[in-house]
Amino acid sequence: MPIVVEGDKFVETTILDYKKILNEVQIKIIELLKNGEMYPLEIAEKLKLNEQNIYYHIRLLEKMGFIKVSRTEKVRNIRKYYSLSSDAFSIIVRKNFKQFSRFLDDRYITFFSKFVTKGEFNGSIVVGAPFEHGPYLTSSKDGHYAVQLSFFLGSFIALPKRFIIKLDTEVKAEDAFKRNLILIGGPITNVLTYEINKKLPARFDWKTQWKLITKKKIYSGDFDGVVEKIPNPWSKEHEIILFAGLHSEGTKAVILGVTQHPEILEDFNTYKILRGVDKDGDGKVDNIKVMEEG
Repeated sequence: MPIVVEGDKFVETTILDYKKILNEVQIKIIELLKNGEMYPLEIAEKLKLNEQNIYYHIRLLEKMGFIKVSRTEKVRNIRKYYSLSSDAFSIIVRKNFKQFSRFLDDRYITFFSKFVTKGEFNGSIVVGAPFEHGPYLTSSKDGHYAVQLSFFLGSFIALPKRFIIKLDTEVKAEDAFKRNLILIGGPITNVLTYEINKKLPARFDWKTQWKLITKKKIYSGDFDGVVEKIPNPWSKEHEIILFAGLHSEGTKAVILGVTQHPEILEDFNTYKILRGVDKDGDGKVDNIKVMEEG
């Protein structure tokens, strides 16, 4: 049985079929709108009913929240087109029901759209191996941040049967590059990030000083990091999203920023440089500043 949150408790809920709630005409209107938007006269003609009768039911459905005006068109008078307001509906009985609305934010759905197929996660989350590896024989200290990201993604994307989190060394050994990839960590700790670094619009450099470089500026703060989205160079129909900081705290800041602040993904193009901020002075990142976008 589905679970919702009531106050600070988990409670069971029941999914009700709209056909048991609405009357026959309203059900027919819903069934028509499942195929796309329509205007009242069009609905009346399809159902062979009086237009005023249809208007009555449309007003009720709109008031109940089942349908909405999707657009208007001027044809002699203003013509309103209606569509379903959602693919699913819940009935709230008690007032202290808590909604997880941020998990349904359209900006997240758009940003991760390539990673969802039929509601299921389609890709791999790749973390650096926790032992010495790669050109610089380093061990990853930020791989565990994938747990935070995975919990977040699991709130609106179903988990596939296969294991989605892989070590960078596993991906190389299995030659499993040709898929959607979420990379955690910079080029020193994640060898896949190392291999795509030169192709990144915001790239890492560590020859003279550990820094993050864009065409506009150089960043070298401990809490600086980047979220980037590029076509997968090993498979152009797939995508790579990178969450990486100059240090592990930067990677943490980027993941916390994206999962807690959907506005960061507003009008996202290829990258955003983020800086973790310690507002309450306890030595831990608790807020994010967007330093640059490109």
